[in-house]
Amino acid sequence: MNLVAKSHLGNYLEIVTAPPQLLVEDLGRRGYSWMGVTPSGACDQASFRLANRLAGNPQHIPALEILYGPCQIVFHCSAIIAVTGAIQRLTIADRPCSFNYPHLVRRGETVSLEPPQFGLRSYLAIKGGLYVEPYLGSSSSDTLSGLGPAPLSEGDRVAIQETDLAAEIPFELAATNEISDHFELTGWWGPRSRQLTRRSISKLADKELIASKDASRIGIRLLGAELSPEPKLHVEPEGILRGFIQAPPSGELVLFLADHPTTGGYPVVGALDPRSTDLAAQIRPGDSVSLKLSDS
Repeated sequence: MNLVAKSHLGNYLEIVTAPPQLLVEDLGRRGYSWMGVTPSGACDQASFRLANRLAGNPQHIPALEILYGPCQIVFHCSAIIAVTGAIQRLTIADRPCSFNYPHLVRRGETVSLEPPQFGLRSYLAIKGGLYVEPYLGSSSSDTLSGLGPAPLSEGDRVAIQETDLAAEIPFELAATNEISDHFELTGWWGPRSRQLTRRSISKLADKELIASKDASRIGIRLLGAELSPEPKLHVEPEGILRGFIQAPPSGELVLFLADHPTTGGYPVVGALDPRSTDLAAQIRPGDSVSLKLSDS
């Protein structure tokens, strides 16, 4: 796939080694839920916004979302980049480089990311941003609906907006990553939690849940909750948002991420706070998760 317009022939990047999933994302397409279109956008929005800030961009500019690794990208123009998110080794032309920091990449140099030690998704922002034709006001790739640009693979090229590399980039100290192999997520119980027995809810606070292999940008299934629904309760389909927590009849829990459906048929029993919703995007299969949900 070649996402390079004629006006950007001298400014583009090329995928040399593609990770399991490599997507163009921004902050999503808002206002179309009534049409059944999920906002989508970056899965870990805090890391996405930080990458853009460090690269000197407005926070909504399209960037790359890199799932795991390895990943190698050659730049056919000079650029300023920043990488955030999962904790992994970053090199530019074989030079070790720091995460959460802006770097200059010269024309012909290769940016390489190794599989992360902790976490799942990284974000590579480029000063000026990627040039991808928007659809419904967004350049985000939505893996559930297929809207937006297709996932990138080896040999694909993506245009880079022209920008003044000599312009000053505001210096910013980035927060230390909170990512490990254990995630403590916080949020709130919702009114549908009344459809679970109080005994099973009280036991959840002390349980260590395990992320199953059933994980994607749509959501993550957590094993070990052993929640018990009240008998003979029926739930009509209702709207779903990023960060909502659903309780299917199996007694497990599902955390919804960026490409969630717009409705579901099982009770939504709670919601994660914004920080925890972003952290959930970094959970890998086998990681442990504890949920600390309050009633208010």
